[in-house]
Amino acid sequence: MAVISVNFEKVVCGEDLVVYRWDDVTEADSFEEVIINGATVLSIMVEGDFGSGGVIGAEGSNADAGSFFTLQTLSTLSADGISPITETALKIRPVITAGTSVSVTVYLLVRGS
Repeated sequence: MAVISVNFEKVVCGEDLVVYRWDDVTEADSFEEVIINGATVLSIMVEGDFGSGGVIGAEGSNADAGSFFTLQTLSTLSADGISPITETALKIRPVITAGTSVSVTVYLLVRGS
């Protein structure tokens, strides 16, 4: 099991947008969290191989260290797609909640980071 590091890309389109990306994540891996630091998370996008029953969601935490909890307003994704995130948390990370032979890339779009 590996913790997959996040990649950071500044999006140039007239707004203060940032894309965080985790590449080639499997169900055996976990995601490095992103500290949101007052920014607004807009959406999560997933693409890749969902294998057998792959489901991707997101978790958040307001604690320096400790537990992450499922973001309730997010639609979990079981195929390539995009879903808005309306909850606010200090830290957010994607999570693979089900499936075998999953290999996906996940993108988190953030404004003001």
